[in-house]
Amino acid sequence: PDLPADSTVGNVEPSPSTRSGAPPAGQAAPTSSRSTYISANMVKDVLVRIELAARLIFLMSTVVMLMFRVTRLLPVRYFVIASTLSTMSFFVFLLIAIFKDKGRPEWSLEFARSVLLDENLHYIAYGAAIFSLPKAIVIVAPQLLTCVIGIHRLYRQHQRVLPQYMKTSSMKQLFEQLDNYSIELLTARATMEAVTLFHMILGIFFGGSNIISLLLYANFIRMKIFVNDVYLLGVFRQIHS
Repeated sequence: PDLPADSTVGNVEPSPSTRSGAPPAGQAAPTSSRSTYISANMVKDVLVRIELAARLIFLMSTVVMLMFRVTRLLPVRYFVIASTLSTMSFFVFLLIAIFKDKGRPEWSLEFARSVLLDENLHYIAYGAAIFSLPKAIVIVAPQLLTCVIGIHRLYRQHQRVLPQYMKTSSMKQLFEQLDNYSIELLTARATMEAVTLFHMILGIFFGGSNIISLLLYANFIRMKIFVNDVYLLGVFRQIHS
């Protein structure tokens, strides 16, 4: 039928959901997976930067600490500061590396197993074993090599996030050399870990070690053998033969 122009017959009042832009019933609302992905990446980038800073602080403070032990030229207070920074930064970059690599903690056996098998957790056990010991070069060497190996991995896996001074031509050449000698670095670290074990055993009798540290270090060695560390196993085979 013909209706007046101002007639409202047949007009449908828009529902609240339509007025507000909400999707109709039965249609899923758009997810925020993209924003979640971006947030996770931003958190990971921040963790990469913190881990790199902690590793560099460890390298510098450890070098200063070893210089004091060798030369005895630095004041004692500098040695205490360097030793404290070295110990703290070592644990910090290992913990950050675990959170960066494993992501948000989960209550599952699979997640727990992945953490227990993580190399960074093993070196936390290493740090706990040598915590109360005098910082001899033989003991600190595996820590230094672990730090350098970790910086090399950050460069290869997260180069986009690293600061500009880590991307210069000289740094690029340095990391290329580490690429060429990566197996030698891992073998040298395993050798120093075996030497540290014998150093601690002798320290029980001649001073410089204690039974608790030795037991903790033996647990570290067992963890490395459990995950089938081929470099450490190779060193022990050579010693046995």
